[in-house]
Amino acid sequence: MQPEVKSCALVKEDYLDGMEHRYLFARGVVPKLMALDGRALVVVVDPRRVDKVAINERDYEAWPNGQYEIIEKNVSLVKDAEKVAEFVKSKESSLDLLFLSVGFVSLDGRQDTTEGLDASMTTRYNSCLRITQLLLPLLNQAASPHVISVLAGGLEGAMQEDDLDLRQARNWSVARASVHSATMGTLALEKLAAENPGVSFVHTYPGFVATPLFDNIV
Repeated sequence: MQPEVKSCALVKEDYLDGMEHRYLFARGVVPKLMALDGRALVVVVDPRRVDKVAINERDYEAWPNGQYEIIEKNVSLVKDAEKVAEFVKSKESSLDLLFLSVGFVSLDGRQDTTEGLDASMTTRYNSCLRITQLLLPLLNQAASPHVISVLAGGLEGAMQEDDLDLRQARNWSVARASVHSATMGTLALEKLAAENPGVSFVHTYPGFVATPLFDNIV
């Protein structure tokens, strides 16, 4: 029997992509969220590319009876990621599912944010980890909580251990930034899982998914 999911936070690109729909439906999550008291807090990564009407229509097709609250934050900034967590905490006393499905790839070299961090790595690692850390109290209040990171599980590799944020120009590349984000993400989730045995953590890699991510790097 699938655990009931009454509250769900989705940190994602512009809309729910096909992989997210399949993953959630396969685990019985979406039918549970169709309950009248089901709530989906949808966090949109980049408000500059978003058509709110399109987001609502796509999400309502998946969960027509769910309750939605959509906010817009740029989670390449850790400070905005913290605002995401604070928003969720202001709405919920417990959280059944945290679904992290965001990514940014730069083909123009390292792009530092105003916080001095590489935007592609911050989006895929730092901000997702920070959101998860801050929402652990809510997750631990749920009966059967899950954290699902859709990124690059299984694609981990060797890291530049003396330069984890790849600040030195000779160390940064698109491939290395991806490997670092995936590897640090898996290690972080393993540590959180050890510290929070009542929470299920999953790091998965769906393969290439047709999302606006590729439109923005071509």
